[in-house]
Amino acid sequence: MLSYNFDEIEYTVRQDIHTTLRRLNAALDDLRAQIAPLQQVWTARARTPIAWSRRVGAGCYGAQRILFSLGNAVRDGADDVAATDRTAANAWGY
Repeated sequence: MLSYNFDEIEYTVRQDIHTTLRRLNAALDDLRAQIAPLQQVWTARARTPIAWSRRVGAGCYGAQRILFSLGNAVRDGADDVAATDRTAANAWGY
């Protein structure tokens, strides 16, 4: 009989996702810190770098949302598979 623990699998995958999100946030914070001194010297004429900085921030926010959604999908998928396994086990009398 094959046995596996969905809670453990889900926990591991979600931890990986959270670790990736923390790394992404740290990289974004680092990027902001590197850009901050440059923003102080930019003139109104040089709006492209500022717009780029905003796009980077928006892109990272989008990646954060994707990772969050992925974590939820992992949880929901694990729940669905576990429910299917319970139904199959009940049908076989386990």
